[in-house]
Amino acid sequence: MKDDISQEAKEALANLSKRKARDRLVRDGAGSRDAIQRRVLAFAKERKLPPAEYAKLMHKRILTGNLIPFCQKHGVSPEWLLCGDLRALQRMVQERKAEAVVDDTPYRELLAAFGKLDRAGRKAVVSYLQTQT
Repeated sequence: MKDDISQEAKEALANLSKRKARDRLVRDGAGSRDAIQRRVLAFAKERKLPPAEYAKLMHKRILTGNLIPFCQKHGVSPEWLLCGDLRALQRMVQERKAEAVVDDTPYRELLAAFGKLDRAGRKAVVSYLQTQT
């Protein structure tokens, strides 16, 4: 007799903890209209979105046709927005941080070149930039 459990049983055990977490969220009311709207408002405030961007998500019923484009445009996890899933929020934050890593080599080169200029050259560059904005 084998002591190993089948792959199907392993998946069922892993899914059990996910189901329990979802059940707790449902029991706590994380999927209620008010809770969803609070998350939308918190997200909009954090990202400084104008009300027109999220107005369609503040109605009594959130339509999929409004939700999906909003989530794609702003990089929001629908699982977090609709259900309050904190792991989805964690993934969303990690993905945003990964995207924020930028190669700043051109800026370093620009600053190095600017640093090599004499005082008159720096003044000329600064005055030129001020006229361009």
